[in-house]
Amino acid sequence: MKCPISLLLLLSVLMAHDLGAGDFKVNPTKLHLNENTSTTILNLSNNHQEPVTVQLEIVEWKQNEMGEDTYSPTKDIVFFPKIFTLDPDREMIVRIGYQGDFLRERERAFRLFVQELPITKPGETAIKMTLTLSIPLFVGKSQVQREGAIEGVGLKDGTLGIHVKNTGNHHLQIQKIDVIGLDESGARVFSTDASGSYVLANASKTIEIRLPETECRSAKNVSVLLSSEDLKLEASTQIQQQFCERGH
Repeated sequence: MKCPISLLLLLSVLMAHDLGAGDFKVNPTKLHLNENTSTTILNLSNNHQEPVTVQLEIVEWKQNEMGEDTYSPTKDIVFFPKIFTLDPDREMIVRIGYQGDFLRERERAFRLFVQELPITKPGETAIKMTLTLSIPLFVGKSQVQREGAIEGVGLKDGTLGIHVKNTGNHHLQIQKIDVIGLDESGARVFSTDASGSYVLANASKTIEIRLPETECRSAKNVSVLLSSEDLKLEASTQIQQQFCERGH
């Protein structure tokens, strides 16, 4: 399935990166387990003036051939508590453990969804917006091999598609992508950047970046620099100006 079992069907606001929205916060924002550390903890704090009721759900996270995130149930991750009420100015520690094996060559990925349940007071009729936090959890060997390549760069409808292949045994967290357009003399015509996303172990993903149309038409080549923790990937391609048009 492409969505978590039930959480994303609830009325919620999904905050996948900023896990400190409003007055409900979690720490850390990314979890790791390996053969030396099979358990960890997650701290949740409520700085709001009212209690919040929280429910947790864990799913295994994979990426299909199209680079799309898919989720499925799992029993390999255990955690406690699963549902609780957090009073104002209080903290809760959630204990998390992995009960699978660490013999796999490649890292496994999971998502822990922390869902604030919509509790309404008697007489209230308004819809209450609740918060869902999505926390990545990675389980793999302590020896990390980060390897990858940009397998292709293509332009269509004014959008640059960057196809990234992760050939390592751990995930790639793409922190920044720099795109520079150059004219025939090699002078810079435009530059843009974007934050990236995750590419899981042994997976591929195409990351799309919209280019400025006018400047794109003046460029002859485009170069790409992708930064992911201790790994940098580079690629370049020629620009066919007719593909700078949006909706071409």
